[in-house]
Amino acid sequence: MRYAFIDVQNTDTTTKKLLGFYIDWEKLFNFLKKNWGVKKFLCI
Repeated sequence: MRYAFIDVQNTDTTTKKLLGFYIDWEKLFNFLKKNWGVKKFLCI
């Protein structure tokens, strides 16, 4: 079983303020499930 550990606050802040785009979290989770076989997510 694969797990994804995501630092949401740091990732969200970096993409918005420094890189100028927003993450669609639902699309990201679906991508990780479908393409990487992730079964569990831990978002901190």
